[in-house]
Amino acid sequence: MAIGIIVCGAGGRMGRTLINLATQSAETKLVGAVEAAGLATIGLDAGEIAGVGVLHVPIVDSLDKCIQPDAVTLDFTNSAAAVAHLRTAVQHQAAIVIG
Repeated sequence: MAIGIIVCGAGGRMGRTLINLATQSAETKLVGAVEAAGLATIGLDAGEIAGVGVLHVPIVDSLDKCIQPDAVTLDFTNSAAAVAHLRTAVQHQAAIVIG
C-alpha cells in the first residue's frame, strides 16, 4: 500500500519537486496539496502545476481540507504557516515533516 503524501507549499519550487518525486514511486501517492489562501494556484490540479500531468489532486488553501491521519505532510512553507500546519497535524494525530 502506498504512503499518502500531502505537500504544503505545493506551488513553490520545492513543492513542485516533491509532487514530482511522489509520483515516481509506487510506494508513495500524492493525496493532498496546499498553498496559501488567495494564490492563483488554488483549485488547480497539483500534478499539472508540477508538470507531471493530471493527478486529480486539487490545490487547497488549508491543510484542514486534505489532512489524513495515515498520510505524511511535507511542509515547505514559511515559519508562520509551518507552525499552523504543525498544529493541524497534531490535532489530527498525523505525521508532518517541516523543511
